[in-house]
Amino acid sequence: MMAFVNELGVARSRRLVKAACSAQRVFFSVPEMDRSFDGNSPAEGKEVYVPVVDGNLNLIKTGAGATQRRMPVMLDRGQVERFNGISKLEIAKLGDLDGTRYFAVDLPDRELFGSVLDGAEAVSRIPLIVQDMDEKQVAVLSYARGLMWFHRNTRFCTACGSTMNSVNEGRSRACEGCEKTVYPRIDPAVITLVANGNECLLGRKASWPRGRYSLLAGFTEVGETLEDTVYREVKEESGVDIDRNSVKYHSSQPWPFPRSLMIGFSVNALSTKIKRDENELEDVRWFDKEFIRARLRTGGNEEFNIPPKYALANRMISEWIAE
Repeated sequence: MMAFVNELGVARSRRLVKAACSAQRVFFSVPEMDRSFDGNSPAEGKEVYVPVVDGNLNLIKTGAGATQRRMPVMLDRGQVERFNGISKLEIAKLGDLDGTRYFAVDLPDRELFGSVLDGAEAVSRIPLIVQDMDEKQVAVLSYARGLMWFHRNTRFCTACGSTMNSVNEGRSRACEGCEKTVYPRIDPAVITLVANGNECLLGRKASWPRGRYSLLAGFTEVGETLEDTVYREVKEESGVDIDRNSVKYHSSQPWPFPRSLMIGFSVNALSTKIKRDENELEDVRWFDKEFIRARLRTGGNEEFNIPPKYALANRMISEWIAE
């Protein structure tokens, strides 16, 4: 009887995890945002400008009170116009979200704008961006950051060396000389859950936090399909052979730090012997589903933990252990 009750408890726990995963938003994505509005037309609602420092730093402030919540710094049109008088600013349209128009603005030198931004902290680390903020705020910040990184790093034409200027409301840049147009580059990377029955293959880099394990991942190379990348990366990093016919798409996640798109797949293993790439990974091993489930019930520890909830790897592993 006790075993039956325990089984019911495990089954209920798995259903709850599955429900939570299916309801979970994809971090750094904001599908509700309408990117098609005319940024040059008169605004009917509120306008908000998301500042980015040096093309890759978000600005946050710590609020007052007992909670000390971190919140994103946002600017209004008046502040941006005053700043534009100090230094010519790069501005790009983001989109309309819940009746508010969002724009990104690059602040080339934070010191020039200190009077308005006193108390703000310029951060590059993802955990600090995510902390205390809802998913929509996080997505808008990362979107602005990725777009401003593109503008900051595409100032001159690679064909003729002439200056490139922002066009199409900040969606692209055009060369003054040869009129070449360039768009933000996206680097696709696959992340793969390799399963062998109730075990999955996880690896870790030496630079990661202690005990951190994640799915194998890597960038797509020229001439490859995404499925080719799955096979190559798993083979290169672990030595494990996979069943090419079992490759299944899971989901994707923008990772604009600065310009990646993570594309998740699951696949079945044909072999279990590991021959890891010692230049890439510190460890690769098979982990049992029950082992992972037990560790994650307590949030993980220095012996074993997985990437935070904002990472696609977390969602993929969580859904797998709930099966």
